[in-house]
Amino acid sequence: MLKDLRFCDSASVLLDYWLSIKADDQLCPLKRDFSPMQLKAALPDLFLAEQHNDNYAELRVVGSNIVEITGSDKTRANVYDICRPEHAPTIKQIYGEIRSGTVAAVSEHIINNQYGQRVAKSLHLPLRSNDNDVRFVVGVAKALPIASDHHEIIGSSTHSVIGQSIINRSLMDMSVSYVPLTQAYTPL
Repeated sequence: MLKDLRFCDSASVLLDYWLSIKADDQLCPLKRDFSPMQLKAALPDLFLAEQHNDNYAELRVVGSNIVEITGSDKTRANVYDICRPEHAPTIKQIYGEIRSGTVAAVSEHIINNQYGQRVAKSLHLPLRSNDNDVRFVVGVAKALPIASDHHEIIGSSTHSVIGQSIINRSLMDMSVSYVPLTQAYTPL
């Protein structure tokens, strides 16, 4: 399951940095120790959200590649207002699980944008506030091409394509997998 967290180079960079700033006695790092500028290679794919309550999660950082995928800068927007209405319950579930501070999540769904049909895949990692409230979610989001066949997936060393089977999903479907953070600390 750890490979799921490293679905692209940006996700690997973020995960490695996140692990490097985590205290040994904590499952997740403090937000104050997190600096997006330390992630120059992943910055275009990076997002940071702060969950204020069950219905309001503010996007605080939105990378330039995410802006290109979505068509506009969503900084300061409520995550639940800008996602598809049918995805809001799943995203609320992801953020609820992340608030436990014990899991990371990977979500994916089909999108159509200027490049055609793609898979929007995101890594979600928790960050604690100074009072140990896990209300921040940092992650990367990528719009990945869909592989034409299984051989293309095997030949990709950067995990930059998604299998053809995902095309069978509806645009309304969103899948999520959770990885206990204790597994994220085990090297590949």
